[in-house]
Amino acid sequence: MRRSLLVVLLAGLLLAAAGCRGGAGPVVVDDRTFAEATRTAMPVTPLPTSPPTAADLPDPDDPKTVVLGGQFSRGGYWTWEDISNLLGVYAQYGAYETVTAAGQTYSGVPLSYLLDYARVNPYAQAAAIFDRASQRFSFTTSQLRGCANCIIALSPGDTLTLVLPSLLPEVIPNLVRIDVR
Repeated sequence: MRRSLLVVLLAGLLLAAAGCRGGAGPVVVDDRTFAEATRTAMPVTPLPTSPPTAADLPDPDDPKTVVLGGQFSRGGYWTWEDISNLLGVYAQYGAYETVTAAGQTYSGVPLSYLLDYARVNPYAQAAAIFDRASQRFSFTTSQLRGCANCIIALSPGDTLTLVLPSLLPEVIPNLVRIDVR
């Protein structure tokens, strides 16, 4: 189905181009032309992973991966690389935010970028955040969205850390899950 649609679109573009050249003969799109066009095609999403729709996913074993789940988000597994790539999506290419919390300075990506890009439903009321020790921290989604200096950072121990300088607790180390409800 996708191949047929692409062939039709390519044929239409080539016919339009032929019409602009003064009515040259019809252009035929063969398998070789189609293969070349698809070989050079670029992916639509700037991230290496596309977040799947999933209410509940198992906790990841990788300390550099967080799961964004719950019934009000598209969810998915987010690696540190995925999260860092969000800076490029929001035109900040490599410019990590730096904040100080609990007497330590952290550099990372704004939490709002992850919530926006993962399409967290605006009607969601609460978020439950879990660390690797299964401790639960509860916030309203308006608190998290409104927190301009909240970031997800990579700690010196190579684990994800949620830094919330204007909320309590200020730092949630060993981040494993964010469930939006």
